[in-house]
Amino acid sequence: MNDLNRKLILISTSALALTASTGFLVQTEAYSKLKLKYNSLTKENQVNKINLEEQAKTIYQLGEVIKVKNDSITILNLKIDELVAETIQLKGKIKSLDQKVHQMSEKVNDLTKQIGTLEKSNKSFTARISTLENERSELLKKIESLDKKRTQEKLQLEEKKEKAEEHNRARKQLESELEGNKKQRQLLNVSPQTVVDEPVIAAPPAPVNPGIEDEKERIIASRKQMRMREIVMATNIDFNSISVREEKGGKDLDKLKGGEWRYTIINFDLINPKPDAIIKEEFILQVFDTDNQRVVPFNESNPGFPDSNIGATGYKFTYEGNPVEIAYFNSQQKNSKNYEVRLYYAGKGFLLPIKNGTTRIIEQGQVKQF
Repeated sequence: MNDLNRKLILISTSALALTASTGFLVQTEAYSKLKLKYNSLTKENQVNKINLEEQAKTIYQLGEVIKVKNDSITILNLKIDELVAETIQLKGKIKSLDQKVHQMSEKVNDLTKQIGTLEKSNKSFTARISTLENERSELLKKIESLDKKRTQEKLQLEEKKEKAEEHNRARKQLESELEGNKKQRQLLNVSPQTVVDEPVIAAPPAPVNPGIEDEKERIIASRKQMRMREIVMATNIDFNSISVREEKGGKDLDKLKGGEWRYTIINFDLINPKPDAIIKEEFILQVFDTDNQRVVPFNESNPGFPDSNIGATGYKFTYEGNPVEIAYFNSQQKNSKNYEVRLYYAGKGFLLPIKNGTTRIIEQGQVKQF
């Protein structure tokens, strides 16, 4: 009995040991499979992270390229607008020259007929014929000069047209490329890689290639030029009143008397299609002697400080968005007959004349009325 019990116990123990061993082997195999799957997913995830980082870099770079091309298109549009305005101006000049040449040609024909009639007459009109021939000769010289000028204007017109066409072609090319860049970026944005274990923080955008960096610097400079162009080309002065006086609160003068004119009272406002473009910008207003081509200084230079340039270039002010009144003082003797008021945009170390910023205030000694 004891032997039988021992055998049963031994058999049971062996069976339990075998079962435990089999279970351990099965668990070990399952663990190995899970570990292999985990390692595979980890590698796949790392690849996806790298792909996402590269995708983020590409999207950023495409965004920079799009900005550059948008700015380039804006610049080309401005250049095209300028060229169109210049071609219109040239066409007007050519039309005016055509009319002058036509009028002079008709005058020459008329003089030729008069000379022919006088030459056929039995009477002696030698002096009159000589006068008419001289007049005709002078007209022919003027026609020749105008014709040369007209030819030059026509050549300039063709150059402007060709330049505008060149800019237009470049703009269309950029617009086509821009559309492709936008589609490419859109595709990248809507089809990202999948990451399964943790959120991925996109890497900081990689530096754009040097070519784009150079282009960005050029665009920054171009934007500054565009702003200056907006100020210089699009600003108009609305002169409310300009008075020439001996005393600041005295009567307005209607004729120039050099010793009496000391104050120029100027009331005006600045108008720009983009008002913010000129707010807080600095300008210089000048009274300018056109006969002698020199500035009439504001508060003329102090003889005690001959090297001082304060007021030598005019009256400097910052535009705040409100109408401006300037009492421009100068007590020097003024012997010229023609004077203007001129407005300049004052940058750092330079002055740019405002395109529509000049008006005549005294002409042939007579004060103009505003």
